[in-house]
Amino acid sequence: MVFILGILIGAGGVRFYMQERLDRDKSSYKNENYKKVLEVLDKQAAGKEKNNKKVLEFLENKDKVTNNDIEKLLGISNATAERYLDELEKKGVLRQIGKTGHYTYYVKNF
Repeated sequence: MVFILGILIGAGGVRFYMQERLDRDKSSYKNENYKKVLEVLDKQAAGKEKNNKKVLEFLENKDKVTNNDIEKLLGISNATAERYLDELEKKGVLRQIGKTGHYTYYVKNF
């Protein structure tokens, strides 16, 4: 839950920053570019929030989770699954067991 809150606050900060830039720049060309960037950021933040909720719900029923579990759950690449797990580990939600390879997994840290 703290992880999701952190994501939302971070996305909100980026959105606020981009909106400030948009408000300062009255040029129509640049305004259109900023609007497009804001739309992309909003879409990305919504997708990431949705995926984070799925991961946290998945963890409620599991003692441990692997990179492959997250790949299958979300239909994402190996690298993206690693990023999700690394973020959860940095937030203190998960703890990594093992360094690399097939026998690496994560356990709940709460």
